[in-house]
Amino acid sequence: KNLKFNNLLIEKPITTFNYRHLQNLKKIFKKRFVFCGYNHSISNVFLAYEKLINKYFKSFEKIECYWCEGWNGILNAHFWLKNEFESYLGDIKKGGGALHEHSHGLHLLTLVLKKFNLNLFNLKKNYFLSFKKRGNKKYDKFFNLVAENKKKIIQYNTDLISIPAKKNIKIFNKEKSLELVFNFKKNTDTIILSN
Repeated sequence: KNLKFNNLLIEKPITTFNYRHLQNLKKIFKKRFVFCGYNHSISNVFLAYEKLINKYFKSFEKIECYWCEGWNGILNAHFWLKNEFESYLGDIKKGGGALHEHSHGLHLLTLVLKKFNLNLFNLKKNYFLSFKKRGNKKYDKFFNLVAENKKKIIQYNTDLISIPAKKNIKIFNKEKSLELVFNFKKNTDTIILSN
């Protein structure tokens, strides 16, 4: 209510699935610009990946995206917490869980699909979702989505249980594949083009 900034930059998801939160955001949007994004989508390696997609992929047969990491890695970045339930991280109502807090991969997948004029919302899809609960808090710990458009398959997996972490996006057509792997080696991302 008392925001003094003309514009806002938000790195994480801009809201939760809660309809009331979305309605409150409409009031903010009327008064200022709000930018929402993720640091991975503006990284040098992702920008290079997009250029290679433009060069080699007019179409695709399959896209796979994994954004899987156990709580050890996430809690190392939030070292002041004992566990995920000590903050919003373990509460889906406050923006925690695999599809809110950990949605960087979903954002990257959305950007890649946009290059092919596809939107996940408009595709036939099946999904599986699993939750973890403690007291009155719960979060989604695993999500698997498979979407189809004619002969194209899109698969998205995210979880908060995988060790070691797996964060990548891979696109396939009949001739080649192009994969972006985050943390391929320590502090090193890589792109792999295969014929």
